[in-house]
Amino acid sequence: MYSKYRRWPMIIIGVGYRTSAPDSAYISLASKMRSVPQPTVLGFLFSMASNLERALTKITLLNSRQIKQEVHIMDLEAQKTRYETIERLLKGRSDLFPDARPAKKIPFSRNPGFVGRAGELTTIATTLEPSDSMATNPTRAQRGLVLHGLGGMGKTEIALEYVYRAFEKFDSVLWIAAETEQKVANSFVEAASSLGIPIDKDDRPHDPVLKWLNSTHTSWLIVFDNAPDDDASFLRDFLPAGKGSVLVTTRNACFPREFSIAGDIALGPIDEDAAISILTSGLLDDPTEHFRAKASEICYQLGYLPLALSQTAGYLAESGSKLDDFLETYKDFENIAVLHATSRPSSTTGYQHNLSTVWAITISLLEEKSSTALKTLSLLAFLDPDGFPRSILERVGLSLNLTGDFQYLTERFPLQLSIRQLDTHNLVTLDRSNSIIKIHRVLQDSVMARLTQDQKIDAFSITVKILHEAFPSPELAESEGFAKVCERGDQLYPHIIALLSKYDHVKAAANLGVQIYTLMQRFFWYLHHRALYRTALPYFDIAIRIYNRDRTKNLIYLAQLQGRAGTIYRNSDNALVSMQYFREEIELYQEAIKAQQIEEHSAGLAYAYEHIGLATQQLGRYAEALSWHGKNIFILENFHSDDKSGLLLALVNKSWAMWKSGLLDETAALLESVIKEAQEILDRNSEQYQARRVLTYGMRALGNVYIDQDRWDDAFNMHQRAFDFQVQTWAGRHFETGVSCYKMAVHYERKGDITGAIQRIDRPHTMFYITNDSHSVLYESALVIFTDNPVSLETHIIRTRYRLGHVLLSDGDRIRGVALIEEAQKARQNLKGIPPDVDDSMEFYDTLVPYWAW
Repeated sequence: MYSKYRRWPMIIIGVGYRTSAPDSAYISLASKMRSVPQPTVLGFLFSMASNLERALTKITLLNSRQIKQEVHIMDLEAQKTRYETIERLLKGRSDLFPDARPAKKIPFSRNPGFVGRAGELTTIATTLEPSDSMATNPTRAQRGLVLHGLGGMGKTEIALEYVYRAFEKFDSVLWIAAETEQKVANSFVEAASSLGIPIDKDDRPHDPVLKWLNSTHTSWLIVFDNAPDDDASFLRDFLPAGKGSVLVTTRNACFPREFSIAGDIALGPIDEDAAISILTSGLLDDPTEHFRAKASEICYQLGYLPLALSQTAGYLAESGSKLDDFLETYKDFENIAVLHATSRPSSTTGYQHNLSTVWAITISLLEEKSSTALKTLSLLAFLDPDGFPRSILERVGLSLNLTGDFQYLTERFPLQLSIRQLDTHNLVTLDRSNSIIKIHRVLQDSVMARLTQDQKIDAFSITVKILHEAFPSPELAESEGFAKVCERGDQLYPHIIALLSKYDHVKAAANLGVQIYTLMQRFFWYLHHRALYRTALPYFDIAIRIYNRDRTKNLIYLAQLQGRAGTIYRNSDNALVSMQYFREEIELYQEAIKAQQIEEHSAGLAYAYEHIGLATQQLGRYAEALSWHGKNIFILENFHSDDKSGLLLALVNKSWAMWKSGLLDETAALLESVIKEAQEILDRNSEQYQARRVLTYGMRALGNVYIDQDRWDDAFNMHQRAFDFQVQTWAGRHFETGVSCYKMAVHYERKGDITGAIQRIDRPHTMFYITNDSHSVLYESALVIFTDNPVSLETHIIRTRYRLGHVLLSDGDRIRGVALIEEAQKARQNLKGIPPDVDDSMEFYDTLVPYWAW
């Protein structure tokens, strides 16, 4: 219709109008005009004027109605387009997020060299793309597909290509890096920003985005890229339930079944034509048959793996090698026999050896052209492969005093040049939008196997120095606050984990340097205060082995490590195990005193006394606990009076034992004095981390004392203040925030606000600052925090379920209330061996949890 309308201007400038006349008539007319002599052409044209006028009149009469109709139809189409745009924008609005708007956030640019995978892309489109009937059907189901296969098969590239092909099919497109829970959370923060969805500081980053996805009427596609191939259970909390489209890439073939996603593609090798295209891109515009035959042979040798093909293409383009020469070089590697013997294309072993062969060839080329690039590659082999901040590598390198082979790190240009060389050979991926450097895991293994022992030691030591310089210290928490520590620590602690995991490759080293010792101390301090207990525990044994390499000199480090491990076990409600670590901690300090490495009244020994005092009072041995606290406070008061916050915290810890010993008035007076002094410290520096801990724990303890003194209003106000400080310092997901949530729920229950109590015990995915009006705001439930936490909190879960069950019963929800009570009774029996009908009251369930949760 539109094309017909566009022909009308041609009528005005033409010499005729095609109605029913055949093409031959126009040809004849043109021939006649060419045959007329030049002077008579003008006369001939004038002679046509009357005919042309009559033709135009006829056209107008015959087609005016058609023209008007077409113009009217086009106007209607334009209006429809405007209405559809307005409708789509209105649909994107949500009562929950009135300022939200559809958005498309893709962190990577399109790969112009993408080839092949037509069948897979068609399947993805058929499965995921919304149809007109789906758009008008409010009961339509979510569309999901999992793209799984061996690493290096190009899962991410296929997902990325599909996203760009289907860009206009969806109103919103979101890309989530799904390797770890932290990366998923970071991606959701970016998604919220793109969508215009605000995130309160107490929200989990993904909750507002999921709420919007579940409520919007616009079409959306969300990609979870590179989900873990081992334990991806954390993703259950991030997958949306709304009626959109979900695409997941992972190596885990069981992912579709485990997550009940119907659509899946088991990705195999790429087809030969596409493989040859990848391999020969940039080599020859018009390849001969011989060239193509050799390329086909190389593709076969490489197993048609896209990653291997791409890297080999880089090597061929850089080196100028002929395909015949490459084949001869390739066949020299011993692991080719293993590759050829692998009959299952999904085999990890086959994949590793195949790719390792290609990388080894590329590394051989780099040895001749750029030794600094290989040095940088050796450093990346010890770091987390999913991305190291390039800015940190460049900034820290400038501040290090390095000599020898790694001196180039102290100059910006040589370092940048080495990274560019690695990028040129496809040995690293530069995520320029996030300024991070990524390296394939299999390449790391290949590099590690290639390094000599001396090279491993050098690379390990330099990596330690880089991380030691960059990783946050406790001093940073005291000066700039714990939030600053978390910002940097979350970014870097995965790299320390990767480093420690590679320790066995260098354990024969004679001297790794003192910085490895202090780095581990900071690392475990951070994981402890970040409550990443399950992350920390697997690495204690490695740390002990490292310290024991020179045990005599490392007695203090070993003592601190034992104290940290014991604290993690104690906070995980395992005081008996923690006692073993604390006794070892004290013995190590005493050994260090005998060796004259520390003074007799060292602060470390004082804190060791405090640790064991906390464990004994958690076991209910309050008199013994008071004795240990007395030893700690004596040393701090008389020999370390400058550590004011440390002394105040010791007094708070002692107050718990005093409280449980019945010394209510003395405990209240002590805590009121401590809270006043801590507030004075914070008035001078509001970010002083230790003083914040004192204030939070002190107010929580004082609230408990007020309850026993029957001062419920004072207790409510004190616990409310403690909760506010808890959230401000550690945010909403910390396990002790759950303790404060539970305590406030008890207050609301006592006030008769059953709805408020239920919401504050069990309301999922919400958080708030408590006010006197229980209905004005909501906060994240204690039960959600306890059950979804890196700390083992089984007793807290049991108690919370038991109490919530009784609250629900009193509120008339018998089915759920009974179910929760029975679940708590069964869990208590499994954990403690107590039958359901024995000590079946809240008083006894309260005794399950540690003292600091009362």
